[in-house]
This record gives sequence, structure tokens and C-alpha cells, in this order.
Amino acid sequence: MDNHKIANELLKVAESLTAANVASEEGLYHKFTGKIDFEGNKGDVRNATFELEGNALFWKSGTWNYGTWDDGIWEGGVWNDGTWNGGIWEGGKWLNGTWDDGTWKDGWWDDGRFNYGTWEDGIWNDGTWDDGVWKDGKWLNGTWKDGDWLSKKPHPNER
Repeated sequence: MDNHKIANELLKVAESLTAANVASEEGLYHKFTGKIDFEGNKGDVRNATFELEGNALFWKSGTWNYGTWDDGIWEGGVWNDGTWNGGIWEGGKWLNGTWDDGTWKDGWWDDGRFNYGTWEDGIWNDGTWDDGVWKDGKWLNGTWKDGDWLSKKPHPNER
């Protein structure tokens, strides 16, 4: 098959995916609005740029409206609501939802429940911290239940 035929076939696949508004195949999606259903990652997204590769989701930008994140790397954008099961958060804004496990490297946490994981840096605005490891960052408000506070800054329950 020549390169022209291959390109046409790939274009047909991309158009069918966009027409169905479901991202379920490996590849790079740019400014995509619809649903993601890939290797345990399932969500409703808006104006999103991301890549589906292997068994993970690599998020670049856009809005995650609701769903379940199973594994991958979040680089930026807005998380409206849903459940985070694992992966690495590198930056962006978390508005609400449940964090079950993973590593938070940086970004803004507005509200929600942090059940377990590692917080390396960022700003915690409000919400409930159930358990995990807090290494550094800025705690503004919220409820601290349990976990390891490794930061040299004052513990939330000591303010």
C-alpha cells in the first residue's frame, strides 16, 4: 500500500472517531470534545488535547468534565469532577472530585476528597485530606484527617 492510500485510511479512521465523539484508539487528539473510553480511563471532556498510548492517557490541556482517570500524566487544564485512581498530576486546576491514589506534583486544588497519595507541591485551597504523604506546598483551608506531614510549614491542625 502506498503512503497516499495509508494516509486516506488513517483520515477515515480519524473522521469516524470524531464523528462518534468517542476517543478509544491510540493517537493524539487535538481540541477534542466528547467521551474518552480507553484502558480504564473514561470521561466526558471538552476542548481537550491529549494522547492515548499504551495503557495510559497523557493530558495536555482542556477540561475534564466528569469521569474516571485510571492512569497517565496530567500536564495542565481543568478537572471539574470525577475520580482519580492513579497517575501523575503535573499542573492545572482541580475543582472537585475524589483522588484515590497517585502523585500530585504541582497545581491548584480547589475542593474535593484526597483519599490517599503523595502531594509534592502546589496550593490546597479547600477539601478533605483523608490520608497520604504531604511533602510541601501551601495549605489554605480544609480538613486534615490523617497522613504524614513532611513539610517544614505548620501542620493544618496546628494553626
